[in-house]
Amino acid sequence: MKDVRSAPLLSRYADWLVALPAALLSISVYLMTIYPGLFGLGDAAKFAFVGKILGTPHAPGYPLYVMVSHLFSYIPLGTLAYRMNVLSALLAAVAVAIVYFAGRVLGLERPVALATSLALGFGHAFWSKALYA
Repeated sequence: MKDVRSAPLLSRYADWLVALPAALLSISVYLMTIYPGLFGLGDAAKFAFVGKILGTPHAPGYPLYVMVSHLFSYIPLGTLAYRMNVLSALLAAVAVAIVYFAGRVLGLERPVALATSLALGFGHAFWSKALYA
């Protein structure tokens, strides 16, 4: 069995050194293209404020989102709607990193896992949802 402690530091953290820049690239692009306030499509306006008041948007209630957005609402950054849009961008960037790690767990080589995660992150459907609450 291979001793992890004897592996070079770079090889032990190589996946982190690929996933982190992918997530940072994603969030930087999302923040450049994010909506500055409310976005009037579907439930976007409701999800922009429901965390602040600890409300229930509708069934099933989305308790994790409500609690995370409630904590995020206290960050002194722009308007409440802008903060919730930034939260969506942040969570989308984390998802890009998670998809990279999932690809690695499934046996993909680093370049393929990176391309897959960036294809998700910059695909139209995913990107458009990462810009608003």
